[in-house]
Amino acid sequence: MNWTAATAAFAVSAAAGFFEAEKRRRRGRTLFLLVLLLQRMELEIAFSRVPLPDMLSALLEEPPFRSFGFLAALVRAMTAGGSLQSAWKAAAETVQDLLQPWEQTHLLQLGSVLGTTGLDGQKKAMEETLAVLRPALERFRSQSKSGVTLCRICGLCVGCVLFIMIL
Repeated sequence: MNWTAATAAFAVSAAAGFFEAEKRRRRGRTLFLLVLLLQRMELEIAFSRVPLPDMLSALLEEPPFRSFGFLAALVRAMTAGGSLQSAWKAAAETVQDLLQPWEQTHLLQLGSVLGTTGLDGQKKAMEETLAVLRPALERFRSQSKSGVTLCRICGLCVGCVLFIMIL
């Protein structure tokens, strides 16, 4: 019986460590793609003047954004007939668990401004959102290697300690 409990404790602890490491990795990828998407949207708005829904649909076809869940959810909600603001809110909820509250707030504020203000207002809102997301991405990059590895190691170490204590 002790072997079963010890093995289960080890497995659960290791799984928790690997789960947290994966969550951190997903946060980094989400931050990177959000910054890249907003920079690209800023350029597209300034130079091509394509309607925002068409631009977002076209961006979804490009390689870095094909597997980006936020953009896919945004385009899906817009093609289902939702407004840009409601679609943006629905898409922001898909990455809610990966962003800090202030990052999520800025992302939601950007969605409420897009399509409702002039070009200058949209650019300013994107700049403000990028001003929040870029430092978060840089902090993540400086901590990412050690943070992801540390989560895995801690999960395994705690699992080993629990295994030994139960036996």
